Amino acid sequence: MKVLTTCIAALTLSAGGVSAQAWIHDRLAGAEVVYETGNDAPAPSQSWDSEGGTVYDSGQPLLGQHTGFWEVRHGQYCSYFGPVDHRDRDWTCWNVEFPTEDTVVFSAPPGPWIGAREVTGRFVR
Repeated sequence: MKVLTTCIAALTLSAGGVSAQAWIHDRLAGAEVVYETGNDAPAPSQSWDSEGGTVYDSGQPLLGQHTGFWEVRHGQYCSYFGPVDHRDRDWTCWNVEFPTEDTVVFSAPPGPWIGAREVTGRFVR
């Protein structure tokens, strides 16, 4: 159902003159999200700038913050947190939905080394 909803939203946006690419970019650029953890651990957060930079804060002092890059490719949110000279590879892409005005859900199907993933966050900015 989620995939169908996302596809319908993308088709609707394209028909309305706004591409899914631009819509996702506009929703994330300048935003900050706090992710749900489901426990009492400090919540991780992430922010995005309009120039393609992103900062992920793990919420854990030992793990710290990670600076990376982001873009929208083929209707998916993609990010890269590796060395700048490897930016042409190793991007991770996620399906993205905005079920409510203040909520974003990133999901990815299972891969060869990891199971299906889904992360929900609330916009704080």
